[in-house]
Amino acid sequence: MKSKKIISGLLALTFVLGGTALPNTVVNNSVVASASEEESEVLRYGDYKYKLLEDGTAEITSYHFYDFYNSPDTEIEIPAEINGAVVTSIGEYAFACNIYAYVKSVVIPDSVTVIKDHAFAHFEHLESITLSKNLKCIGSNAFLGCELLNSIVIPDSVTEIKDFAFANCASLESVTLSKNLKYMGNHVFRNCSKINSIVIPDGAKLIGEFAFIGLDNLETIVIPDSVEYIGERAFFYCTNLKSIILPEGLKQISFGTFILCESLESIVIPDSVESIDALAFESCKSLENVVIPDSVKTIGEDAFLECHNLKSITIPASVTEIGKNAFSEYDAHDDSFKPLKNVTINCYANSAAEKYAIANGLNYELIDEKLPACPPPNLLRAEYSSEYHQIRFRWDPIKGAEKYGIAVYLSGKWRVWTNSIPASTTTFTTPKNLTPGTKYKVAVAAKVNGKWDTSDPIKKAITVTVK
Repeated sequence: MKSKKIISGLLALTFVLGGTALPNTVVNNSVVASASEEESEVLRYGDYKYKLLEDGTAEITSYHFYDFYNSPDTEIEIPAEINGAVVTSIGEYAFACNIYAYVKSVVIPDSVTVIKDHAFAHFEHLESITLSKNLKCIGSNAFLGCELLNSIVIPDSVTEIKDFAFANCASLESVTLSKNLKYMGNHVFRNCSKINSIVIPDGAKLIGEFAFIGLDNLETIVIPDSVEYIGERAFFYCTNLKSIILPEGLKQISFGTFILCESLESIVIPDSVESIDALAFESCKSLENVVIPDSVKTIGEDAFLECHNLKSITIPASVTEIGKNAFSEYDAHDDSFKPLKNVTINCYANSAAEKYAIANGLNYELIDEKLPACPPPNLLRAEYSSEYHQIRFRWDPIKGAEKYGIAVYLSGKWRVWTNSIPASTTTFTTPKNLTPGTKYKVAVAAKVNGKWDTSDPIKKAITVTVK
Protein backbone atom coordinates (compact mmCIF):
# COMPACT_ATOMS: atom_id res chain seq x y z
CA MET A 1 0.00 0.00 0.00
CA LYS A 2 3.04 2.29 -0.08
CA SER A 3 2.07 3.41 -3.53
CA LYS A 4 -1.34 4.67 -2.46
CA LYS A 5 0.28 6.93 0.12
CA ILE A 6 2.90 8.10 -2.35
CA ILE A 7 0.38 8.64 -5.13
CA SER A 8 -2.12 10.45 -2.91
CA GLY A 9 0.67 12.79 -1.88
CA LEU A 10 1.55 13.49 -5.47
CA LEU A 11 -2.03 14.35 -6.28
CA ALA A 12 -1.26 17.81 -4.85
CA LEU A 13 0.04 18.68 -8.31
CA THR A 14 -1.85 21.50 -10.01
CA PHE A 15 -3.54 21.08 -13.37
CA VAL A 16 -4.00 24.09 -15.63
CA LEU A 17 -7.11 24.49 -17.73
CA GLY A 18 -7.69 27.68 -19.68
CA GLY A 19 -4.83 29.37 -17.81
CA THR A 20 -6.52 28.98 -14.41
CA ALA A 21 -4.87 26.94 -11.69
CA LEU A 22 -7.28 24.52 -10.07
CA PRO A 23 -6.93 23.79 -6.34
CA ASN A 24 -6.01 20.31 -5.19
CA THR A 25 -9.39 19.80 -3.58
CA VAL A 26 -10.99 20.06 -6.99
CA VAL A 27 -8.51 17.71 -8.67
CA ASN A 28 -8.75 14.93 -6.09
CA ASN A 29 -11.62 12.50 -6.82
CA SER A 30 -12.81 14.67 -9.67
CA VAL A 31 -13.49 13.91 -13.29
CA VAL A 32 -11.67 16.13 -15.77
CA ALA A 33 -12.34 15.89 -19.48
CA SER A 34 -9.23 15.74 -21.61
CA ALA A 35 -8.56 18.78 -23.77
CA SER A 36 -7.46 16.63 -26.69
CA GLU A 37 -10.05 15.99 -29.37
CA GLU A 38 -8.56 12.56 -29.96
CA GLU A 39 -9.21 11.68 -26.33
CA SER A 40 -12.59 13.36 -26.04
CA GLU A 41 -14.10 10.25 -24.44
CA VAL A 42 -11.23 9.73 -22.01
CA LEU A 43 -11.76 10.91 -18.44
CA ARG A 44 -9.39 11.31 -15.55
CA TYR A 45 -9.55 10.09 -11.98
CA GLY A 46 -6.44 10.90 -9.98
CA ASP A 47 -3.56 9.16 -11.72
CA TYR A 48 -5.87 7.03 -13.88
CA LYS A 49 -7.37 7.73 -17.24
CA TYR A 50 -10.50 5.79 -18.09
CA LYS A 51 -13.51 5.70 -20.36
CA LEU A 52 -17.10 4.72 -19.82
CA LEU A 53 -18.31 1.66 -21.72
CA GLU A 54 -21.75 1.23 -23.26
CA ASP A 55 -22.97 -0.76 -20.28
CA GLY A 56 -22.03 2.06 -17.92
CA THR A 57 -18.93 0.36 -16.52
CA ALA A 58 -15.42 1.75 -16.73
CA GLU A 59 -12.25 0.71 -18.54
CA ILE A 60 -8.83 1.84 -17.33
CA THR A 61 -7.01 3.26 -20.35
CA SER A 62 -3.74 4.46 -18.78
CA TYR A 63 -1.96 5.30 -15.57
CA HIS A 64 0.28 8.27 -14.86
CA PHE A 65 3.61 6.94 -13.59
CA TYR A 66 6.13 9.00 -11.69
CA ASP A 67 9.85 8.46 -11.40
CA PHE A 68 10.00 6.17 -8.40
CA TYR A 69 13.76 5.66 -8.16
CA ASN A 70 13.59 6.36 -4.44
CA SER A 71 10.69 4.02 -3.72
CA PRO A 72 11.44 0.63 -5.32
CA ASP A 73 8.78 -1.24 -3.33
CA THR A 74 5.85 0.64 -4.85
CA GLU A 75 2.68 -1.30 -5.56
CA ILE A 76 -0.51 -0.34 -7.36
CA GLU A 77 -3.99 -1.34 -6.26
CA ILE A 78 -6.38 -0.56 -9.09
CA PRO A 79 -9.73 0.83 -7.86
CA ALA A 80 -12.85 -1.31 -8.24
CA GLU A 81 -15.04 1.74 -8.82
CA ILE A 82 -14.53 5.21 -10.23
CA ASN A 83 -17.14 7.84 -9.52
CA GLY A 84 -19.92 5.28 -9.32
CA ALA A 85 -18.79 3.29 -12.40
CA VAL A 86 -17.59 -0.25 -11.75
CA VAL A 87 -14.17 -0.96 -13.29
CA THR A 88 -14.60 -4.08 -15.46
CA SER A 89 -11.77 -3.79 -17.99
CA ILE A 90 -8.05 -3.00 -18.25
CA GLY A 91 -7.62 -1.42 -21.67
CA GLU A 92 -5.03 -1.91 -24.38
CA TYR A 93 -1.54 -0.66 -23.43
CA ALA A 94 -2.95 0.73 -20.17
CA PHE A 95 0.20 -0.06 -18.15
CA ALA A 96 2.51 -1.02 -21.01
CA CYS A 97 6.11 -0.05 -21.73
CA ASN A 98 6.81 1.73 -18.44
CA ILE A 99 10.56 1.34 -18.13
CA TYR A 100 11.02 4.05 -15.51
CA ALA A 101 8.21 3.08 -13.16
CA TYR A 102 9.57 1.00 -10.30
CA VAL A 103 6.26 -0.69 -9.63
CA LYS A 104 6.81 -4.28 -8.58
CA SER A 105 3.31 -5.34 -7.61
CA VAL A 106 -0.17 -4.80 -9.07
CA VAL A 107 -3.51 -5.85 -7.59
CA ILE A 108 -6.46 -6.01 -9.98
CA PRO A 109 -9.89 -5.79 -8.33
CA ASP A 110 -12.41 -8.62 -8.58
CA SER A 111 -14.71 -6.38 -10.61
CA VAL A 112 -12.44 -6.74 -13.68
CA THR A 113 -13.50 -9.40 -16.21
CA VAL A 114 -11.18 -8.55 -19.13
CA ILE A 115 -7.51 -7.68 -19.52
CA LYS A 116 -7.09 -6.42 -23.07
CA ASP A 117 -4.21 -6.71 -25.53
CA HIS A 118 -0.80 -5.38 -24.41
CA ALA A 119 -2.27 -4.15 -21.13
CA PHE A 120 0.93 -4.79 -19.14
CA ALA A 121 3.34 -5.53 -22.00
CA HIS A 122 7.00 -4.77 -21.21
CA PHE A 123 6.14 -3.59 -17.70
CA GLU A 124 9.79 -4.07 -16.89
CA HIS A 125 9.85 -4.03 -13.07
CA LEU A 126 6.66 -5.99 -12.44
CA GLU A 127 7.38 -9.00 -10.20
CA SER A 128 3.92 -10.08 -9.09
CA ILE A 129 0.32 -9.49 -10.04
CA THR A 130 -2.91 -10.49 -8.34
CA LEU A 131 -5.59 -11.15 -10.92
CA SER A 132 -9.32 -10.62 -10.49
CA LYS A 133 -11.27 -13.65 -9.25
CA ASN A 134 -13.87 -12.90 -11.94
CA LEU A 135 -11.47 -12.49 -14.85
CA LYS A 136 -12.66 -14.29 -17.99
CA CYS A 137 -10.12 -13.46 -20.69
CA ILE A 138 -6.44 -12.48 -20.85
CA GLY A 139 -5.74 -10.64 -24.09
CA SER A 140 -2.96 -11.03 -26.63
CA ASN A 141 0.45 -9.84 -25.45
CA ALA A 142 -1.11 -8.85 -22.12
CA PHE A 143 2.08 -9.58 -20.15
CA LEU A 144 4.52 -9.87 -23.04
CA GLY A 145 8.09 -9.16 -21.96
CA CYS A 146 7.41 -8.75 -18.24
CA GLU A 147 10.88 -10.07 -17.60
CA LEU A 148 10.79 -9.96 -13.79
CA LEU A 149 7.37 -11.56 -13.32
CA ASN A 150 8.19 -14.77 -11.43
CA SER A 151 4.84 -16.42 -10.76
CA ILE A 152 1.25 -16.26 -11.92
CA VAL A 153 -1.96 -17.78 -10.58
CA ILE A 154 -4.70 -17.60 -13.17
CA PRO A 155 -8.10 -17.72 -11.46
CA ASP A 156 -10.61 -20.44 -12.30
CA SER A 157 -12.92 -17.90 -13.92
CA VAL A 158 -10.56 -17.56 -16.93
CA THR A 159 -11.61 -19.58 -19.99
CA GLU A 160 -9.27 -18.12 -22.62
CA ILE A 161 -5.65 -16.96 -22.76
CA LYS A 162 -4.83 -15.31 -26.08
CA ASP A 163 -1.68 -15.23 -28.24
CA PHE A 164 1.66 -14.24 -26.67
CA ALA A 165 -0.05 -13.46 -23.34
CA PHE A 166 3.03 -14.39 -21.26
CA ALA A 167 5.67 -14.67 -23.98
CA ASN A 168 9.24 -13.68 -23.07
CA CYS A 169 8.55 -13.62 -19.32
CA ALA A 170 12.09 -14.79 -18.69
CA SER A 171 11.78 -15.06 -14.89
CA LEU A 172 8.45 -16.88 -14.83
CA GLU A 173 8.88 -20.12 -12.87
CA SER A 174 5.50 -20.99 -11.39
CA VAL A 175 2.28 -21.13 -13.39
CA THR A 176 -1.11 -22.24 -12.09
CA LEU A 177 -3.71 -22.39 -14.83
CA SER A 178 -7.45 -21.90 -14.47
CA LYS A 179 -9.40 -25.12 -13.91
CA ASN A 180 -11.92 -23.87 -16.47
CA LEU A 181 -9.44 -22.91 -19.18
CA LYS A 182 -10.69 -23.93 -22.62
CA TYR A 183 -8.40 -22.23 -25.13
CA MET A 184 -4.69 -21.45 -24.98
CA GLY A 185 -3.56 -19.31 -27.90
CA ASN A 186 -0.39 -19.29 -29.98
CA HIS A 187 2.99 -18.55 -28.35
CA VAL A 188 1.33 -18.16 -24.91
CA PHE A 189 4.40 -19.12 -22.86
CA ARG A 190 7.01 -18.66 -25.58
CA ASN A 191 10.57 -18.41 -24.18
CA CYS A 192 9.49 -18.68 -20.54
CA SER A 193 12.64 -20.71 -20.04
CA LYS A 194 12.42 -21.15 -16.26
CA ILE A 195 9.15 -23.06 -16.22
CA ASN A 196 9.88 -26.62 -15.06
CA SER A 197 6.42 -28.19 -15.10
CA ILE A 198 2.91 -27.29 -16.10
CA VAL A 199 -0.51 -28.90 -15.74
CA ILE A 200 -3.13 -28.28 -18.41
CA PRO A 201 -6.54 -28.49 -16.70
CA ASP A 202 -9.13 -31.09 -17.54
CA GLY A 203 -11.64 -29.53 -19.92
CA ALA A 204 -9.11 -27.59 -22.01
CA LYS A 205 -9.71 -28.13 -25.71
CA LEU A 206 -7.02 -26.32 -27.65
CA ILE A 207 -3.31 -25.60 -27.27
CA GLY A 208 -2.10 -23.13 -29.87
CA GLU A 209 0.95 -23.09 -32.13
CA PHE A 210 4.34 -22.52 -30.47
CA ALA A 211 2.56 -22.46 -27.09
CA PHE A 212 5.61 -23.77 -25.21
CA ILE A 213 8.41 -23.04 -27.66
CA GLY A 214 11.74 -22.34 -25.99
CA LEU A 215 10.84 -23.81 -22.59
CA ASP A 216 14.21 -25.50 -22.36
CA ASN A 217 13.76 -26.33 -18.65
CA LEU A 218 10.33 -27.92 -19.03
CA GLU A 219 10.55 -31.51 -17.78
CA THR A 220 6.93 -32.55 -17.24
CA ILE A 221 3.60 -31.53 -18.65
CA VAL A 222 0.18 -33.04 -18.07
CA ILE A 223 -2.28 -32.82 -20.96
CA PRO A 224 -5.84 -34.03 -20.27
CA ASP A 225 -7.88 -36.16 -22.64
CA SER A 226 -10.18 -33.20 -23.26
CA VAL A 227 -7.57 -31.54 -25.50
CA GLU A 228 -8.57 -32.04 -29.13
CA TYR A 229 -5.88 -30.06 -30.89
CA ILE A 230 -2.23 -29.21 -30.26
CA GLY A 231 -0.85 -26.62 -32.65
CA GLU A 232 2.25 -26.78 -34.81
CA ARG A 233 5.61 -26.69 -33.01
CA ALA A 234 3.87 -26.42 -29.64
CA PHE A 235 6.88 -27.99 -27.87
CA PHE A 236 9.60 -26.79 -30.23
CA TYR A 237 12.95 -26.77 -28.41
CA CYS A 238 11.71 -28.11 -25.06
CA THR A 239 15.11 -29.71 -24.63
CA ASN A 240 14.56 -31.17 -21.12
CA LEU A 241 11.14 -32.73 -21.73
CA LYS A 242 11.58 -36.45 -21.04
CA SER A 243 8.14 -37.97 -21.43
CA ILE A 244 4.65 -36.98 -22.41
CA ILE A 245 1.30 -38.71 -22.62
CA LEU A 246 -0.86 -37.34 -25.39
CA PRO A 247 -4.63 -36.98 -24.85
CA GLU A 248 -6.98 -39.75 -25.93
CA GLY A 249 -9.06 -37.51 -28.18
CA LEU A 250 -6.16 -36.09 -30.19
CA LYS A 251 -6.49 -36.75 -33.93
CA GLN A 252 -3.30 -35.20 -35.26
CA ILE A 253 0.30 -34.74 -34.16
CA SER A 254 0.88 -31.47 -35.95
CA PHE A 255 3.81 -30.22 -37.99
CA GLY A 256 6.97 -30.05 -35.88
CA THR A 257 5.18 -30.53 -32.55
CA PHE A 258 8.25 -31.96 -30.80
CA ILE A 259 11.14 -30.59 -32.86
CA LEU A 260 14.40 -30.57 -30.87
CA CYS A 261 12.91 -32.19 -27.77
CA GLU A 262 16.30 -33.83 -27.36
CA SER A 263 15.60 -35.45 -23.96
CA LEU A 264 12.27 -37.02 -24.94
CA GLU A 265 12.64 -40.71 -24.11
CA SER A 266 9.13 -42.02 -24.53
CA ILE A 267 5.87 -41.06 -26.15
CA VAL A 268 2.45 -42.67 -25.82
CA ILE A 269 0.40 -42.09 -28.96
CA PRO A 270 -3.34 -42.60 -28.34
CA ASP A 271 -5.60 -44.67 -30.57
CA SER A 272 -7.41 -41.55 -31.72
CA VAL A 273 -4.47 -40.13 -33.71
CA GLU A 274 -4.92 -40.42 -37.48
CA SER A 275 -1.87 -38.55 -38.77
CA ILE A 276 1.69 -37.84 -37.68
CA ASP A 277 2.68 -34.75 -39.64
CA ALA A 278 6.01 -33.66 -41.12
CA LEU A 279 8.88 -33.07 -38.69
CA ALA A 280 6.68 -34.11 -35.76
CA PHE A 281 9.59 -35.69 -33.83
CA GLU A 282 12.57 -34.24 -35.68
CA SER A 283 15.80 -34.38 -33.62
CA CYS A 284 14.22 -36.23 -30.68
CA LYS A 285 17.62 -37.80 -30.10
CA SER A 286 16.74 -39.73 -26.93
CA LEU A 287 13.64 -41.42 -28.31
CA GLU A 288 14.19 -45.20 -28.44
CA ASN A 289 10.92 -47.07 -28.91
CA VAL A 290 7.69 -45.96 -30.56
CA VAL A 291 4.46 -47.87 -31.08
CA ILE A 292 2.11 -46.34 -33.62
CA PRO A 293 -1.55 -47.29 -33.10
CA ASP A 294 -3.88 -48.75 -35.71
CA SER A 295 -5.73 -45.46 -36.04
CA VAL A 296 -2.80 -43.78 -37.82
CA LYS A 297 -3.06 -43.55 -41.61
CA THR A 298 -0.18 -41.24 -42.58
CA ILE A 299 3.33 -40.45 -41.38
CA GLY A 300 4.68 -37.20 -42.81
CA GLU A 301 8.04 -36.24 -44.32
CA ASP A 302 10.99 -36.08 -41.90
CA ALA A 303 8.68 -37.20 -39.07
CA PHE A 304 11.53 -38.95 -37.21
CA LEU A 305 14.45 -37.23 -38.92
CA GLU A 306 17.67 -37.22 -36.84
CA CYS A 307 16.25 -39.55 -34.18
CA HIS A 308 19.64 -41.22 -33.89
CA ASN A 309 18.84 -43.46 -30.91
CA LEU A 310 15.55 -44.77 -32.24
CA LYS A 311 15.80 -48.57 -31.92
CA SER A 312 12.37 -49.81 -32.85
CA ILE A 313 9.16 -48.46 -34.26
CA THR A 314 6.04 -50.53 -34.74
CA ILE A 315 3.95 -49.45 -37.73
CA PRO A 316 0.50 -51.00 -38.23
CA ALA A 317 -1.01 -52.01 -41.54
CA SER A 318 -3.41 -49.05 -41.25
CA VAL A 319 -0.58 -46.71 -42.31
CA THR A 320 -0.85 -46.30 -46.07
CA GLU A 321 1.46 -43.34 -46.63
CA ILE A 322 4.94 -42.57 -45.28
CA GLY A 323 6.67 -39.37 -46.35
CA LYS A 324 10.17 -38.82 -47.67
CA ASN A 325 13.04 -39.15 -45.15
CA ALA A 326 10.64 -40.11 -42.36
CA PHE A 327 13.33 -42.28 -40.71
CA SER A 328 16.53 -40.67 -41.93
CA GLU A 329 19.55 -38.65 -40.87
CA TYR A 330 21.41 -35.98 -42.77
CA ASP A 331 24.97 -36.68 -43.88
CA ALA A 332 26.80 -33.36 -44.25
CA HIS A 333 29.77 -35.00 -45.97
CA ASP A 334 27.89 -35.76 -49.14
CA ASP A 335 24.87 -33.53 -48.59
CA SER A 336 22.38 -36.38 -48.55
CA PHE A 337 19.85 -38.14 -46.35
CA LYS A 338 20.55 -41.70 -45.26
CA PRO A 339 18.47 -44.27 -43.36
CA LEU A 340 18.74 -44.30 -39.58
CA LYS A 341 21.30 -46.94 -38.65
CA ASN A 342 19.91 -48.29 -35.40
CA VAL A 343 16.20 -48.49 -36.04
CA THR A 344 14.23 -51.64 -36.82
CA ILE A 345 10.78 -51.17 -38.28
CA ASN A 346 8.28 -53.75 -37.03
CA CYS A 347 5.67 -54.08 -39.73
CA TYR A 348 3.30 -56.44 -41.51
CA ALA A 349 3.91 -58.31 -44.74
CA ASN A 350 2.96 -56.38 -47.88
CA SER A 351 2.16 -53.28 -45.85
CA ALA A 352 3.18 -49.76 -46.81
CA ALA A 353 5.73 -49.86 -43.99
CA GLU A 354 7.42 -52.99 -45.34
CA LYS A 355 7.58 -51.54 -48.84
CA TYR A 356 8.95 -48.27 -47.47
CA ALA A 357 11.63 -50.09 -45.45
CA ILE A 358 12.78 -52.06 -48.49
CA ALA A 359 12.80 -49.03 -50.77
CA ASN A 360 14.79 -46.93 -48.29
CA GLY A 361 17.27 -49.53 -47.03
CA LEU A 362 15.88 -49.66 -43.48
CA ASN A 363 16.11 -52.63 -41.16
CA TYR A 364 12.74 -54.27 -40.64
CA GLU A 365 11.08 -57.32 -39.13
CA LEU A 366 7.69 -58.74 -39.98
CA ILE A 367 5.30 -58.97 -37.08
CA ASP A 368 4.03 -62.49 -36.44
CA GLU A 369 0.31 -62.00 -36.79
CA LYS A 370 -0.24 -65.39 -35.13
CA LEU A 371 1.10 -64.46 -31.71
CA PRO A 372 -0.58 -66.77 -29.22
CA ALA A 373 -3.75 -65.63 -27.60
CA CYS A 374 -3.76 -65.78 -23.82
CA PRO A 375 -6.10 -68.03 -21.84
CA PRO A 376 -7.98 -66.31 -19.06
CA PRO A 377 -6.29 -67.06 -15.73
CA ASN A 378 -8.32 -66.87 -12.57
CA LEU A 379 -8.24 -63.58 -10.72
CA LEU A 380 -5.38 -61.72 -12.38
CA ARG A 381 -4.50 -58.96 -9.92
CA ALA A 382 -2.27 -55.88 -10.00
CA GLU A 383 -0.35 -54.08 -7.28
CA TYR A 384 1.06 -50.60 -7.83
CA SER A 385 4.17 -48.78 -6.67
CA SER A 386 3.83 -45.03 -7.10
CA GLU A 387 7.35 -44.58 -5.73
CA TYR A 388 9.03 -46.65 -8.43
CA HIS A 389 6.28 -46.46 -11.10
CA GLN A 390 6.03 -50.25 -11.24
CA ILE A 391 3.23 -52.82 -11.37
CA ARG A 392 3.33 -56.33 -9.89
CA PHE A 393 0.93 -58.89 -11.37
CA ARG A 394 -0.30 -61.94 -9.47
CA TRP A 395 -2.47 -64.78 -10.77
CA ASP A 396 -3.73 -68.20 -9.70
CA PRO A 397 -1.85 -71.20 -11.12
CA ILE A 398 -3.03 -72.55 -14.46
CA LYS A 399 -3.32 -76.33 -14.58
CA GLY A 400 -0.58 -78.02 -16.61
CA ALA A 401 1.39 -74.84 -17.16
CA GLU A 402 5.07 -75.34 -18.06
CA LYS A 403 5.75 -71.62 -17.97
CA TYR A 404 3.92 -68.34 -18.21
CA GLY A 405 4.04 -65.27 -20.39
CA ILE A 406 2.71 -61.75 -19.97
CA ALA A 407 0.82 -60.41 -23.00
CA VAL A 408 0.06 -56.74 -23.65
CA TYR A 409 -2.51 -55.37 -26.07
CA LEU A 410 -0.76 -52.87 -28.35
CA SER A 411 -1.73 -51.44 -31.73
CA GLY A 412 -4.73 -53.73 -32.04
CA LYS A 413 -2.76 -56.93 -31.35
CA TRP A 414 -1.88 -59.05 -28.36
CA ARG A 415 1.90 -59.15 -28.04
CA VAL A 416 4.11 -61.13 -25.68
CA TRP A 417 5.92 -58.89 -23.17
CA THR A 418 7.81 -61.80 -21.64
CA ASN A 419 7.45 -65.56 -22.13
CA SER A 420 9.99 -66.99 -19.70
CA ILE A 421 8.24 -66.99 -16.32
CA PRO A 422 8.77 -70.39 -14.61
CA ALA A 423 5.70 -72.51 -13.85
CA SER A 424 6.51 -72.29 -10.16
CA THR A 425 6.10 -68.50 -10.26
CA THR A 426 2.75 -66.74 -10.42
CA THR A 427 3.99 -63.16 -10.17
CA PHE A 428 5.62 -60.72 -12.54
CA THR A 429 6.98 -57.25 -11.75
CA THR A 430 7.48 -54.68 -14.48
CA PRO A 431 10.72 -52.71 -14.79
CA LYS A 432 11.06 -49.57 -12.70
CA ASN A 433 10.14 -46.09 -13.86
CA LEU A 434 7.48 -46.79 -16.45
CA THR A 435 5.89 -43.58 -17.66
CA PRO A 436 3.28 -42.43 -15.11
CA GLY A 437 -0.23 -42.35 -16.55
CA THR A 438 0.50 -44.98 -19.22
CA LYS A 439 -2.32 -47.50 -19.64
CA TYR A 440 -1.81 -51.18 -20.47
CA LYS A 441 -4.26 -53.97 -21.18
CA VAL A 442 -2.63 -57.11 -19.78
CA ALA A 443 -3.31 -60.85 -19.64
CA VAL A 444 -1.37 -64.01 -18.68
CA ALA A 445 -0.57 -66.78 -21.16
CA ALA A 446 0.38 -70.33 -20.19
CA LYS A 447 2.46 -72.85 -22.14
CA VAL A 448 0.87 -76.30 -21.78
CA ASN A 449 2.21 -79.53 -23.35
CA GLY A 450 4.80 -77.60 -25.30
CA LYS A 451 2.31 -75.17 -26.79
CA TRP A 452 0.97 -71.81 -25.77
CA ASP A 453 -2.62 -72.42 -24.75
CA THR A 454 -4.92 -70.66 -27.18
CA SER A 455 -8.06 -72.60 -26.33
CA ASP A 456 -10.00 -69.60 -25.04
CA PRO A 457 -10.15 -65.94 -25.99
CA ILE A 458 -8.92 -63.38 -23.52
CA LYS A 459 -11.84 -62.70 -21.26
CA LYS A 460 -10.20 -61.73 -18.00
CA ALA A 461 -7.54 -59.30 -19.16
CA ILE A 462 -7.27 -56.23 -16.99
CA THR A 463 -6.40 -52.61 -17.79
CA VAL A 464 -3.82 -51.02 -15.53
CA THR A 465 -2.41 -47.50 -15.30
CA VAL A 466 1.14 -46.75 -14.16
CA LYS A 467 1.12 -44.58 -11.04
